[in-house]
Amino acid sequence: MSSAQYSYQTRVAVKIIIVDLFNPYRQMIHDLFPHAQIIADQSHVVTQVYRALNKIRIQTMKDFSSSVQAYRQLKKYLETSFER
Repeated sequence: MSSAQYSYQTRVAVKIIIVDLFNPYRQMIHDLFPHAQIIADQSHVVTQVYRALNKIRIQTMKDFSSSVQAYRQLKKYLETSFER
């Protein structure tokens, strides 16, 4: 997007912009829309939380021996908890 696409008055009037969490977007938005509040898109937040929890789940399961009953119970619980 070119800043010439919208007038300065129009860009200054923008109050809220919803975007994903890609960091370079934040600086570009701040430069082009200096008064806009930047809000993270809910779907991107949920996706990042899911990935982080899944990474912890996998690491936790690696710490267990698969022959232990607690491992099997935890695996069953986590598999049903993380179904999409």
